[in-house]
Order: sequence, then structure tokens, then C-alpha cells
Amino acid sequence: MEFPEVPRISAAIIDRPDQPLWGADEMVTSVVSAAVGNAVVDAAGARLRHAPFTPERVLVALASV
Repeated sequence: MEFPEVPRISAAIIDRPDQPLWGADEMVTSVVSAAVGNAVVDAAGARLRHAPFTPERVLVALASV
């Protein structure tokens, strides 16, 4: 998939003062580590399986390729 083919995403902020607080970025941050891990696999062939992706873990993964 190329950038022009990415579906349009819209977000709505809903005011719910009677509900518990949620962070505005919770939905987004849940997929960031998977995206970064897949990018590392595509670029270097090293699979990162455990977050956080510390420099030490990245180096171990790269050494195993």
C-alpha cells in the first residue's frame, strides 16, 4: 500500500464529563510498537519481540540476523 492509498481516518473528541478519563492517545500508541518492530524487520531483518525496544535489545536482535 502506498501513501495515497491509505484510507482517510477521522477522529471525534466526545465530551463525557460523567465518564472516567482516558488518554487521547491510547488508541494510537497501542500500535506504535508493532509498526516500529515491523519497520525494523523490513529494514534489517531483525525481529523485535519485546517492548520497550531498548538499544540493548535492538543490538541483540541485529546480532542474530
